[in-house]
Amino acid sequence: MILDKETRKVVGQFRFHKLHLWHKKAEMGAVIRKEYQNKGVMTEVLEAVLDFGFHTLRLNRIVGDIFAGNEGSRRLMERFGFKKEGVLRQTDFDGEKYHDTVVYSLLQAEYRRI
Repeated sequence: MILDKETRKVVGQFRFHKLHLWHKKAEMGAVIRKEYQNKGVMTEVLEAVLDFGFHTLRLNRIVGDIFAGNEGSRRLMERFGFKKEGVLRQTDFDGEKYHDTVVYSLLQAEYRRI
């Protein structure tokens, strides 16, 4: 769970899913409440979880999939050094329409703290 530092209110969640310790890889998943988006929450979360993933879990590869139109997440991925691998067409349905997904990855050898 992601908590507001001052109020201790839950503002979102983060998880590694498809975690595979033999292959040393995982995918990231995060959901942040709308009123906390674009306020630096995920920047702080990624600083912590990337360090945990690469150093504690000893992962080699971490993947982040984002909706193609999500500019904030795109900037975040690129800021942390993630490389765009490609676009998966119409992979996610939000109840109203399908979304393309952009796949980003970061390797342990590329990881640097920002």
